[in-house]
Amino acid sequence: MVNKKREAQTPARIQELLAKSIKEARGRLNLTQEGLAERTGLTTSFIGEVEICRKFPRPRTLQRISDALGLKPYELFLESSGKELVRHKLFSKILVELKAKIGKELEDTLLRYSRR
Repeated sequence: MVNKKREAQTPARIQELLAKSIKEARGRLNLTQEGLAERTGLTTSFIGEVEICRKFPRPRTLQRISDALGLKPYELFLESSGKELVRHKLFSKILVELKAKIGKELEDTLLRYSRR
């Protein structure tokens, strides 16, 4: 059985999570709302309204905000602390680098054996 009360809170919870993530990311970058507004081309009042859950950005606007904060849009919806997000980004970067290195080594090995 679906809990109607919980279901009704979901959009508000998502908006609260977004607002919190934007504030935390701004804090890590020592950015004011004005600074974020300048980086995104949005107004300071719009940034403020997103952060107090009065407005929810459209996808393109969300992309501009996440780009300005050095994040992927989905990272603004992760329920994690700043340290966990930094760790997540580090692990993601390591994974990409390892995949590239393994791919290169595999390619080199196959080329060596194909020349024999």
